[in-house]
Amino acid sequence: MKCAISQHKGKKVYNIKFYNLAQMYSYLKSDPKINYKIFPEPASHEKERAGENFFGSSLADSIEYLKDGYNQGLNNFLEASSKLSKIGNPTSSGKESQLSVYGNVAIPALVAQGVNECMLRTDVEDTKVIDVLFNLSYPAHTTGAQIRNRGLATLYIIKTLEKKGYLINFKAFELSKSDYEMFHLSIDLKKPGDLFLDEKKCYYPMVGKEFLRRILFRIMESTPLEDRDWTGGYGESCSSSEMRDFFKAKKKDIVISSPGEMAIRGNNIYEDSLSLIESLEIQDEFDVKKLKYFANKSE
Repeated sequence: MKCAISQHKGKKVYNIKFYNLAQMYSYLKSDPKINYKIFPEPASHEKERAGENFFGSSLADSIEYLKDGYNQGLNNFLEASSKLSKIGNPTSSGKESQLSVYGNVAIPALVAQGVNECMLRTDVEDTKVIDVLFNLSYPAHTTGAQIRNRGLATLYIIKTLEKKGYLINFKAFELSKSDYEMFHLSIDLKKPGDLFLDEKKCYYPMVGKEFLRRILFRIMESTPLEDRDWTGGYGESCSSSEMRDFFKAKKKDIVISSPGEMAIRGNNIYEDSLSLIESLEIQDEFDVKKLKYFANKSE
């Protein structure tokens, strides 16, 4: 784990960087010292009370999911993701593409056959790298269906943009604030040069409640925060506009905040995908008519 201190609009920022889930696993397995001055009753160790399922699995099990994978609801998630990605081919981005031994997007069928020229290459001069920044946190009242649909809609957006020849830099993050400080954690989920978007790897941080309420809380508890405003509530999540400002996001970059702020209700996945696309104002890149058709059809 790397921790760098910076300043943002008068607040002291603790920047925590992980390059992958394996690095996060190694850090937590070292049992880092808890900052009891700020977190006298660590929420990451909280035991579930009878009839409740707020925190999910134990902290020990939650840490092991980083290494072994998180399978609760995974098959249904992958099946829904596959159906969503097949609703129609995206409109052309106007870039000329060709098969090559290297490129932007891997063609799975050709990879499986061992074909060398298995990559769809787009003219490098015209190719845009888009940062997709996915907020890991959400309010306590957010439903599991909202969390799941936000994850599905995000993967749909990424896969569609990649099919159009864009390079995607996919990172998950946590950005919260107290009176005088900010906590910023980031983890790489897919770099522009990676062949595949590993949906199984993304599933746990994007959907698993344990990742937020066990893993992220435990990392925050080991950070040398000083503001006692963190105690109890673990800070306040930043808004979408605050996130874009913090990351200095360009117009083309995609910053995905909480499900509620993105108008994701957790009912119809096609409707929620459309809501996310409209919230991000990227309708021009997608077949909105077809999404609306499937949204109405599945009601």
